[in-house]
Amino acid sequence: MNPNSINFISRRALILGTVATALSGTAIGRAIGAVTPTFNQIIGSPTNEGIVIQLLANQKMNLYIELGYSKTVFPVKTAKIDVEVGAPTNISATGLKSNSRVYYRIRYKTTSANTYQISKVFSFMTQRSATPRFHLLSKAIPIQSAPGKCLMLNSMA
Repeated sequence: MNPNSINFISRRALILGTVATALSGTAIGRAIGAVTPTFNQIIGSPTNEGIVIQLLANQKMNLYIELGYSKTVFPVKTAKIDVEVGAPTNISATGLKSNSRVYYRIRYKTTSANTYQISKVFSFMTQRSATPRFHLLSKAIPIQSAPGKCLMLNSMA
């Protein structure tokens, strides 16, 4: 294997990752806090000014969602809510711009944590606003190709 390869993983990292994953599923792992908090999310159909995100967590946690129109600035925040283990929880965000890419991240903390962790950044598009109909016009342009012959080309206007 080439250590400069993008897909390269060392034996040590592979073994540590395998042990951590195996340990996190045991009672001992849960007792020492080896379980990584995770959540699955389902994005509802965005409207022109909002969305509902459904979360399912593997641990009891408190969370909120930050939203914005760039990958680094998140001025809109939902209310903080408590999420129970295995119970789907709906979080709605409103007041968004229509026809916009909205970036969001989830801020969460388990009951034993003091600070909120940050998820990776996700995105969705809000519903496009209704647009007026447009008309496509086409006109033919005669072009002389050879003596006595004429080609017709279509041009968009």
